[in-house]
Amino acid sequence: MSRRAGRGGVWQRTPLALGALLMSGCYTYTEVQQPTPGSTVRIHVPVQSPLTGRRSAPPPASIEGRLLSAGDTLTMVTRTRHALGPYRELIGIDTVRVSRDALSSLEVQELSTRKTILLSVTITGAIAALTLAALSGVWGGGEARPPFIPPRPSVVGGAAIGPAALGPIRIGLPGSGWR
Repeated sequence: MSRRAGRGGVWQRTPLALGALLMSGCYTYTEVQQPTPGSTVRIHVPVQSPLTGRRSAPPPASIEGRLLSAGDTLTMVTRTRHALGPYRELIGIDTVRVSRDALSSLEVQELSTRKTILLSVTITGAIAALTLAALSGVWGGGEARPPFIPPRPSVVGGAAIGPAALGPIRIGLPGSGWR
Protein backbone atom coordinates (compact mmCIF):
# COMPACT_ATOMS: atom_id res chain seq x y z
CA MET A 1 0.00 0.00 0.00
CA SER A 2 1.43 3.36 -0.93
CA ARG A 3 2.08 6.11 1.55
CA ARG A 4 -0.48 8.46 0.02
CA ALA A 5 -3.25 5.88 -0.36
CA GLY A 6 -4.92 6.73 2.94
CA ARG A 7 -5.07 10.51 2.55
CA GLY A 8 -5.55 12.94 -0.27
CA GLY A 9 -2.64 14.97 -1.53
CA VAL A 10 -2.52 18.76 -1.61
CA TRP A 11 -3.88 18.87 -5.15
CA GLN A 12 -6.81 16.65 -4.19
CA ARG A 13 -7.79 18.76 -1.17
CA THR A 14 -7.29 22.19 -2.78
CA PRO A 15 -10.48 22.13 -4.92
CA LEU A 16 -12.51 21.12 -1.87
CA ALA A 17 -11.10 23.97 0.22
CA LEU A 18 -11.61 26.49 -2.59
CA GLY A 19 -15.14 25.25 -3.19
CA ALA A 20 -16.01 25.59 0.49
CA LEU A 21 -14.48 29.07 0.57
CA LEU A 22 -16.31 30.22 -2.55
CA MET A 23 -19.62 28.61 -1.51
CA SER A 24 -19.65 30.36 1.85
CA GLY A 25 -21.26 33.74 1.58
CA CYS A 26 -21.22 37.15 3.11
CA TYR A 27 -24.20 38.05 5.22
CA THR A 28 -25.72 41.38 6.13
CA TYR A 29 -28.45 42.45 8.52
CA THR A 30 -31.60 44.16 7.24
CA GLU A 31 -34.07 45.89 9.55
CA VAL A 32 -37.58 44.41 9.38
CA GLN A 33 -40.89 44.78 11.19
CA GLN A 34 -42.19 41.19 10.96
CA PRO A 35 -39.50 38.45 10.75
CA THR A 36 -40.30 34.85 9.85
CA PRO A 37 -39.77 32.14 12.49
CA GLY A 38 -36.65 30.06 11.85
CA SER A 39 -34.59 32.98 10.57
CA THR A 40 -31.47 34.32 12.28
CA VAL A 41 -32.24 37.67 13.89
CA ARG A 42 -30.39 40.32 15.85
CA ILE A 43 -32.23 42.55 18.28
CA HIS A 44 -31.04 45.70 19.96
CA VAL A 45 -32.38 46.34 23.45
CA PRO A 46 -31.57 49.56 25.35
CA VAL A 47 -29.82 48.90 28.63
CA GLN A 48 -30.87 50.90 31.66
CA SER A 49 -27.79 51.81 33.65
CA PRO A 50 -27.03 54.32 36.42
CA LEU A 51 -23.85 55.25 34.53
CA THR A 52 -25.73 56.90 31.66
CA GLY A 53 -26.61 60.53 32.05
CA ARG A 54 -30.10 62.02 31.80
CA ARG A 55 -29.43 63.60 28.43
CA SER A 56 -27.57 60.68 26.84
CA ALA A 57 -29.31 57.72 25.25
CA PRO A 58 -28.63 54.40 26.93
CA PRO A 59 -26.31 52.10 24.96
CA PRO A 60 -28.13 49.19 23.28
CA ALA A 61 -27.27 45.55 23.90
CA SER A 62 -27.29 43.25 20.88
CA ILE A 63 -28.67 39.73 21.10
CA GLU A 64 -28.37 37.36 18.15
CA GLY A 65 -30.08 34.02 17.71
CA ARG A 66 -32.62 31.86 15.89
CA LEU A 67 -36.20 33.16 16.04
CA LEU A 68 -38.73 30.63 17.35
CA SER A 69 -41.89 32.76 17.37
CA ALA A 70 -42.84 36.34 16.60
CA GLY A 71 -45.85 38.14 18.00
CA ASP A 72 -46.17 40.69 20.80
CA THR A 73 -43.21 38.86 22.34
CA LEU A 74 -40.22 37.58 20.39
CA THR A 75 -38.92 34.18 21.46
CA MET A 76 -35.46 33.23 20.27
CA VAL A 77 -32.71 30.73 21.02
CA THR A 78 -29.24 32.15 21.64
CA ARG A 79 -25.89 30.44 21.97
CA THR A 80 -23.11 31.83 24.16
CA ARG A 81 -19.53 30.59 24.51
CA HIS A 82 -17.37 31.00 27.59
CA ALA A 83 -13.67 30.09 27.46
CA LEU A 84 -12.62 27.97 30.43
CA GLY A 85 -9.04 27.45 29.39
CA PRO A 86 -6.83 27.13 26.35
CA TYR A 87 -8.77 24.22 24.79
CA ARG A 88 -11.98 24.16 26.80
CA GLU A 89 -15.12 26.17 26.45
CA LEU A 90 -18.63 26.10 27.81
CA ILE A 91 -21.46 26.54 25.32
CA GLY A 92 -24.73 27.76 26.79
CA ILE A 93 -28.01 27.58 24.89
CA ASP A 94 -30.68 29.93 26.26
CA THR A 95 -34.24 30.83 25.33
CA VAL A 96 -34.80 34.59 25.40
CA ARG A 97 -38.19 36.31 25.39
CA VAL A 98 -38.31 40.02 24.65
CA SER A 99 -41.38 42.24 24.40
CA ARG A 100 -41.71 44.22 21.16
CA ASP A 101 -42.07 47.40 23.22
CA ALA A 102 -38.58 46.89 24.69
CA LEU A 103 -36.83 46.67 21.29
CA SER A 104 -34.87 49.46 19.64
CA SER A 105 -34.48 47.56 16.37
CA LEU A 106 -35.03 44.12 14.88
CA GLU A 107 -32.78 42.89 12.06
CA VAL A 108 -32.80 39.70 9.96
CA GLN A 109 -29.64 38.07 8.60
CA GLU A 110 -29.70 37.77 4.80
CA LEU A 111 -27.22 36.64 2.18
CA SER A 112 -25.55 39.65 0.53
CA THR A 113 -25.18 38.74 -3.14
CA ARG A 114 -23.02 41.75 -4.00
CA LYS A 115 -20.52 41.13 -1.19
CA THR A 116 -20.38 37.40 -1.96
CA ILE A 117 -19.67 37.98 -5.66
CA LEU A 118 -17.03 40.59 -4.81
CA LEU A 119 -15.34 38.21 -2.37
CA SER A 120 -15.34 35.29 -4.80
CA VAL A 121 -13.95 37.44 -7.66
CA THR A 122 -11.21 38.77 -5.36
CA ILE A 123 -10.21 35.29 -4.16
CA THR A 124 -10.26 33.86 -7.69
CA GLY A 125 -8.18 36.77 -9.00
CA ALA A 126 -5.63 36.40 -6.20
CA ILE A 127 -5.30 32.67 -6.84
CA ALA A 128 -4.89 33.26 -10.58
CA ALA A 129 -2.25 35.97 -9.99
CA LEU A 130 -0.27 33.77 -7.59
CA THR A 131 -0.44 30.81 -9.96
CA LEU A 132 0.73 32.94 -12.89
CA ALA A 133 3.55 34.41 -10.84
CA ALA A 134 4.68 30.97 -9.68
CA LEU A 135 4.60 29.51 -13.19
CA SER A 136 6.37 32.43 -14.86
CA GLY A 137 9.25 32.47 -12.38
CA VAL A 138 8.69 36.00 -11.09
CA TRP A 139 9.96 35.11 -7.63
CA GLY A 140 13.16 33.56 -8.98
CA GLY A 141 14.62 36.91 -10.02
CA GLY A 142 13.09 36.79 -13.49
CA GLU A 143 15.78 34.49 -14.83
CA ALA A 144 15.02 31.05 -16.11
CA ARG A 145 16.64 28.23 -14.20
CA PRO A 146 18.95 25.88 -16.06
CA PRO A 147 17.48 22.43 -16.59
CA PHE A 148 18.23 19.81 -13.97
CA ILE A 149 21.08 17.54 -15.01
CA PRO A 150 21.36 14.43 -12.88
CA PRO A 151 24.83 13.57 -11.61
CA ARG A 152 26.82 10.96 -13.53
CA PRO A 153 27.73 7.80 -11.70
CA SER A 154 31.38 7.62 -10.77
CA VAL A 155 33.59 4.83 -9.47
CA VAL A 156 35.93 5.47 -6.59
CA GLY A 157 38.74 3.00 -6.07
CA GLY A 158 41.25 2.70 -3.35
CA ALA A 159 42.64 0.45 -0.68
CA ALA A 160 41.37 0.47 2.83
CA ILE A 161 44.26 0.49 5.28
CA GLY A 162 43.54 -0.08 8.93
CA PRO A 163 45.45 1.63 11.77
CA ALA A 164 47.18 -1.64 12.72
CA ALA A 165 49.01 -1.71 9.35
CA LEU A 166 50.64 1.63 10.09
CA GLY A 167 52.22 0.47 13.32
CA PRO A 168 52.52 2.51 16.46
CA ILE A 169 52.04 6.20 15.92
CA ARG A 170 54.30 8.41 17.93
CA ILE A 171 53.33 11.96 18.48
CA GLY A 172 56.16 14.31 19.14
CA LEU A 173 55.70 16.68 22.02
CA PRO A 174 57.66 19.93 22.11
CA GLY A 175 60.87 19.46 24.08
CA SER A 176 60.56 15.67 24.32
CA GLY A 177 62.90 14.78 21.46
CA TRP A 178 60.32 12.68 19.62
CA ARG A 179 59.46 13.61 16.11
